[in-house]
Amino acid sequence: QPYKKLSIIALGETGSGKSLFCKLFSNMNDFVSMRSQKSVTTEIISKTFLNNSKRVEIELIDTPGSNDTRGPNQDIDNLKAIKRFLKEQNQRINCIIIVMDSRFERLDQSLKTSIKNICDTFPLPDFWKHVIIFWTHWEFRDEEQELDEKEFIENDILNGCRDLSENIPQINPIQGSLNMIFNEYDEYTSNEAVKRRNKDNTKINFDKIIDLAKNMKPIYKDILPEEERYELQEPESGTMIGNYRQFKYKKILII
Repeated sequence: QPYKKLSIIALGETGSGKSLFCKLFSNMNDFVSMRSQKSVTTEIISKTFLNNSKRVEIELIDTPGSNDTRGPNQDIDNLKAIKRFLKEQNQRINCIIIVMDSRFERLDQSLKTSIKNICDTFPLPDFWKHVIIFWTHWEFRDEEQELDEKEFIENDILNGCRDLSENIPQINPIQGSLNMIFNEYDEYTSNEAVKRRNKDNTKINFDKIIDLAKNMKPIYKDILPEEERYELQEPESGTMIGNYRQFKYKKILII
């Protein structure tokens, strides 16, 4: 039986763990990840690999993060570059992975704008059927606490994305739930038990992604709009949270 070809694109904010997701998913060091306040991925990286157990050939596309530390205009340049890449490479996409950091699970204005711009890049009526939200930096909890926390996050994000969809006429309202995966992984831990749990958990989650992506119809370049219209946010101030900077925004410009 021939291997099924899948194309998956990873999108998300700077510092969300997007490149680490790509590195672990592909088991390839071509995707560079590090703890940094600055944008690490500055260009589009596309690599192909095989998953023999699932009999799939996967092209994985890593992209520069939104809320780029080089400034808000860079976000717009990044989105235009993604669209050019997909058109020039005659690219088709099965699955859109939106990588989100579980330490900042609230759907704030910054994240809303990032997701809206992704929606505008892929203006599909069934956009949400192609999306998997992949939560990084998920911490191990006891079972009851974990279920409560996941339910809270899922409802918060679902309601926020529903509100977003209402303001994007070309996208159908969300029916039912969203595809969400919570991944526990600490690449810097020295605890062997945690390492084993991380490895097992991550493999299960990556298998889930492949199973979901197999059932997603391809998105072809023809649906990508010619008109450039993105929202641009200007940062007002930034505060450090751990190793990352979280910005407040004073206004939104439409360009």
